[in-house]
Amino acid sequence: MLLQAWLLLVLYASFTYSKVSPVNERCVTAVYTACGYIPFATPPEVPRGFYGSRCQNPWTVTSIYAAADVFCDPSERAAGFAQLQYSCQQFGHVNLIPRDALAANLTEDAINQMRTVDYGEISRSEPVDYPVLLSPSFYHRTFRTIDTWEFEVWTHSAYG
Repeated sequence: MLLQAWLLLVLYASFTYSKVSPVNERCVTAVYTACGYIPFATPPEVPRGFYGSRCQNPWTVTSIYAAADVFCDPSERAAGFAQLQYSCQQFGHVNLIPRDALAANLTEDAINQMRTVDYGEISRSEPVDYPVLLSPSFYHRTFRTIDTWEFEVWTHSAYG
């Protein structure tokens, strides 16, 4: 009887766990979430709104790709950018700018030359019109916040 109860608990927990973001998407999610706190100027050709800025602003997207190159491994980048592209299309009705279109600004040398920024370092009243790189502390703080939130969602779903 105890074995059956244990198996049911494990089965229930595994179904509940499937409701949270996959672990391999969290790195890129942390990157684009952190970049959302940076005030980027919006070129006139970029569609207005949340997803216009996140998916079509060349300074924002270059910053997302650059930080993902620094902080995420290849499998995390593949899963994370697939999820971001899906969100851009599904919710913003726009496409994510392809990495190839921004490749000149994503070389190792170009990334090393980017300004490194921390949370709150750039004033909202003075948006930047260039790509930036997240500081390690900014990225890790954002990642830990998302990871903790996902764990909380899972435990509340699994155990009530």
